[in-house]
Amino acid sequence: MPDVIPYVSGFSSICSAEAAVAHAATFPSRADDYGPSFRAWLEKGNAVTGMEYAEAMQRRATLVGLLRRAFEPIDVLICPPRTPTAYRITPDELYDSVPEATTDTAGRHFNMIFNLIGAPAL
Repeated sequence: MPDVIPYVSGFSSICSAEAAVAHAATFPSRADDYGPSFRAWLEKGNAVTGMEYAEAMQRRATLVGLLRRAFEPIDVLICPPRTPTAYRITPDELYDSVPEATTDTAGRHFNMIFNLIGAPAL
């Protein structure tokens, strides 16, 4: 498996910018309808420059090639979606915040890599 860390750094630029485009009809005009964490995510997406997005997409394309070669002899890969154990969350936090444990992009979210390259994951 290649080291994916140098390539996943663009995930938040790509994902937040694309979320901002998807919500352009209602954000920021109805920003109060969004919870704080997703509102912050959309604000981040609105701030991504074209240069940042293009650089992230180039890193993504490189990662797609690396993983295509790595997985060529593999039909199915089974792994946990995250490394940390489950944590308690209150009903107030359910939609309005993202616990610190969920924001690590250095390997804690195994599914993030597959989301980034557009590969199927369950």
